[in-house]
Amino acid sequence: MPEIRRLFEEAISKPSPLHDSDHDVLPLVAPFYHKWSNMYGKPFLYWSGSQPRLAISDPELIKEVTMDTGGGSFDKTGFDKGKILFGQ
Repeated sequence: MPEIRRLFEEAISKPSPLHDSDHDVLPLVAPFYHKWSNMYGKPFLYWSGSQPRLAISDPELIKEVTMDTGGGSFDKTGFDKGKILFGQ
């Protein structure tokens, strides 16, 4: 987690290179994902405390994982839409 915090601090300390037509916001909104996907490839595994996280970006693999109802051996991370909406 300290590395993620450090990467966010570095990202916000730099002048924003974004323009109205620039849609490459990944280095600003998820600098850890941007750095690690370039270093380790896609997909990659990282740890959030004691919880392993599998980061995937391939649309077909995302579809397969999200549609799988076979009761796999891992829990998918859920998102509380209310918390996201109100920034909690």
